[in-house]
Amino acid sequence: MKMTRHIKNIAFFVLALVALIGTAVSVSATPDYQIISVEVNDLNIVGSTLDVERGERLDIEVRIEAGNTSTEDVQASGWINGYEFGRIFDSTELFDMDSGKTYLKTLTLYVPEDIEASEDYTLRIEVSDRQDQVEETFDLFIDEQRHGLAIFDVLLNPSSTIAAGNTLFTTVRLENLGSKEENDIKVTVSIPALGVSTVNYLDELNTEAQEEGEDHLRNDNSKQIDQIIRIPIDAVTGVYDVQVDIEYNRGNSFLSKTLSLNVEGVNQASGAQTVINSDSSSKVVSVGESAEYKVMMANLGLEPGVYSVTVDGVSAWGEAVVQPSFLTVMPDSTGEVTITVTPYDSAEAASHTWVAKVMLGTDVLSELVFTTKVEAENVVERTDDTVKSILTAIFFILLIVLVILAIVIAFRKVRSDDEDDEGTTLEGQTYYQYYPRN
Repeated sequence: MKMTRHIKNIAFFVLALVALIGTAVSVSATPDYQIISVEVNDLNIVGSTLDVERGERLDIEVRIEAGNTSTEDVQASGWINGYEFGRIFDSTELFDMDSGKTYLKTLTLYVPEDIEASEDYTLRIEVSDRQDQVEETFDLFIDEQRHGLAIFDVLLNPSSTIAAGNTLFTTVRLENLGSKEENDIKVTVSIPALGVSTVNYLDELNTEAQEEGEDHLRNDNSKQIDQIIRIPIDAVTGVYDVQVDIEYNRGNSFLSKTLSLNVEGVNQASGAQTVINSDSSSKVVSVGESAEYKVMMANLGLEPGVYSVTVDGVSAWGEAVVQPSFLTVMPDSTGEVTITVTPYDSAEAASHTWVAKVMLGTDVLSELVFTTKVEAENVVERTDDTVKSILTAIFFILLIVLVILAIVIAFRKVRSDDEDDEGTTLEGQTYYQYYPRN
């Protein structure tokens, strides 16, 4: 009996000791520092919801107050959860805190341009050491920018290396992440070191809200624009920057992106040294009409050159005729080839870009880039022409009818005059009665 009581006393003592140790551990687990304030872009956000925009930079100041003890290896961190394509996170270097002092630490977070907008998020600020941590949370609302285009991607074809004199095909894909529809977006692709560039326009780019609306099948918040740019035939071998510049919001907003391209220089044949030029690279033509482009070749070499021109990129919307098919140019002489482009009746009213390859024998000397802007045939003019044609036909018909009527009237008049003449003769004639003698 005494043994049992003894065992119970020992068990009670052990349980009390465990409870005491647990209490001591829990007390020591409470960090001896606290977050006393958080400011984002100089705004105190405690107790409120901060509205920020896509693409915005958040400079966060965290004030930390040390308690009665010093703490080593402390770190401040901040993050926003909910971004699908990565982490929105920043942290400071490790630092030590002395008792009774206040520390100011700065964090920087960048709100991604493609994060889901018009949504609520949580900003979390944490201060921690090797054992403990304290955390504060704040409400954020992420909005779209008023004007916010983004370059989603730029594709080059060929993508890495191109020979001098050839054509570089570029595709620029844009998306509208702002709250306003954008119009007349100017897209410029250039290689500044070579002095070449090309410009095109995107008429309209809708917002995400428009794309998600009832008429979403017709409203796109992302589109691509294709452009071509010719590498000069005399370009030297090297690595060049291809620069894409976007201008929108009536010329008040800009975007830019740069890619690298390897260019291999080529040596022209020594027999015929050629200079190539064209009269115009861009022309406007209506459906049913034709536009002529002239390509001039100057042979500065010592031997005659036999040139030809082939056209690529027209067959989908029109017909191209090259005259003459082959052109022989003597040394120190010039020659000319005419390219006649005629859009199909079904051709889309748009700017069509195509390429004319100038060849010396089987060698491609140059690729000239041309643009034909096809305009829809003016329906009013066609109607006027039709009305004029109908009125002209009616005029001629009436004229013929009048001539016929004049002939009929004249014929009747002549006939009437004859009858009148005959009647007059009978009335003036004297009749004699013959009586024979008995």
